[in-house]
Amino acid sequence: MEDWWRMHRRAVICEDFLIDAKKLNLIENAGKTILRKW
Repeated sequence: MEDWWRMHRRAVICEDFLIDAKKLNLIENAGKTILRKW
């Protein structure tokens, strides 16, 4: 049971990390697009 909990925690942390990474990617892409327009 504890192993499952640990795995679940790890999966949730990874998901949060991936979501943050996607947000950063979007911000970076938006920044590049804005810089190109200048």
